[in-house]
Amino acid sequence: MNLKNECKICLYHQIKRFLNGKNEEILDVIKNKIEKLDTNLPPPQAAIKIYEILAKNLKCDDPYKQIKQDSINLAKIISKTLRANTLSQALKASVIGNAIDYGSQNSEDIQYALQKTMNEEFAINDIDKFKNALLRAKNILFIADNAGENYFDEILLRFIKQHYDITITYAVRGKPIINDLTLNDIKEHKSLFEICNVIDSGVPSPGFIYDFANDEAKKYFDNASIIFAKGMGNFECLESIKDKRLFLLFKIKCSVVSEFTGQIQNKLIFLNNY
Repeated sequence: MNLKNECKICLYHQIKRFLNGKNEEILDVIKNKIEKLDTNLPPPQAAIKIYEILAKNLKCDDPYKQIKQDSINLAKIISKTLRANTLSQALKASVIGNAIDYGSQNSEDIQYALQKTMNEEFAINDIDKFKNALLRAKNILFIADNAGENYFDEILLRFIKQHYDITITYAVRGKPIINDLTLNDIKEHKSLFEICNVIDSGVPSPGFIYDFANDEAKKYFDNASIIFAKGMGNFECLESIKDKRLFLLFKIKCSVVSEFTGQIQNKLIFLNNY
């Protein structure tokens, strides 16, 4: 999926919201760089250089560190209110991490998002194909998304471990970028390490790009019975790979992905990508 003009506008506004009226000179530099981005790249790959400029100018390797920690703290609390008795419920619990506004201070907003997602039907739902794949699978590579979602992912991963004899590898980003999950972010999430082999993928973009992965992540990708990727950034980078092993779980958050998938914005998608 290639970068569109709408993606450039979105990227600019992401940076602008983060800077919140400060460091206008950084915003000017970034705006100029965004205008020159290669539209043949998937949006997450294009974002790498932009967030490198942000980090360099702020003299901070992980500008979103506090935002990520706040998200993780909130997710740890609210994920405990969820129960999954079926695979469908477990998938919805996992994708809830994509649906919550972690910046909201309103508990009613959060509860509404939880209930809405758990009661919502997937616009594309390949759960039957996933069930069949699980019956045959020896191992899963689970490609993670944003900070905080790890606690919702654990609900799905525990369900799989309880019902299937499968080894799970959980891959996070190779370095900080936006609010994506890294090894450093989840070092206190001990229960996740108990059920998964957690690895650093080496990927520096907010979406899994095979060519950027380290040798370990490539090995797990190549040998996985199932490749499971969470979030829209991973979809944008992996949708061109048509592979029966590949399952993509995400919420449509923008008009570009809505148009690309032919589905309405804000819908939930669980796609076997082949």
